[in-house]
Parts: sequence; structure tokens; C-alpha cells
Amino acid sequence: MISPLKALGLVLGMVIIVSFLNAEYSLYILIFSTLVSPEFGTTQGGTPEGRSVLIRLGDILLVITGFSQFAPTAIDKRLELSLRTPLNKSIFSLFMW
Repeated sequence: MISPLKALGLVLGMVIIVSFLNAEYSLYILIFSTLVSPEFGTTQGGTPEGRSVLIRLGDILLVITGFSQFAPTAIDKRLELSLRTPLNKSIFSLFMW
């Protein structure tokens, strides 16, 4: 029988590989994980202020998927981080506002 921690590590490893190979599949995994993701954390007094701390599996997968999207650009220097479109200036100005 496999332990829950090993099963979680296996699933996260598969997500890393899939999201590294295909961005579209990683988005499908991310959408599915937000629908059925379990929550981990404290229920009472998790912080000094007495608030609880919750981390969902979808949050962890979001970070893993984001980093794995940047990995191909680190391997192949010819790839760019983002596409150059006419909307880039507008999006950047909205982000900075």
C-alpha cells in the first residue's frame, strides 16, 4: 500500500512533467484541481492574530504550473517569456496602475 504523501508526490511529479510538455493540458489539470482540491491547514489560531491558515492543493498546483511554464525558456534561450502583441502596452499600463 502506498502512503498518502508518496501518492501526492507522484501526482505532483506527473503534473510537473505534463505542464512542462504541454501548456494546454496543464491548464486543464489546473481547472480540474480547483474543482476538487482538498484543503490543508489549521482550523483555529494558525497565526499570531488568531486567524486560520488554509492551503488548497490547487494553490500548490498553480505555483508548480507557473514555474514549469518558465522552464522551457530557461532551457532554450531562443524562446521568449511572452508573445509580443499590440495589447502588451495596455496590459502593462493597467498592471502598473
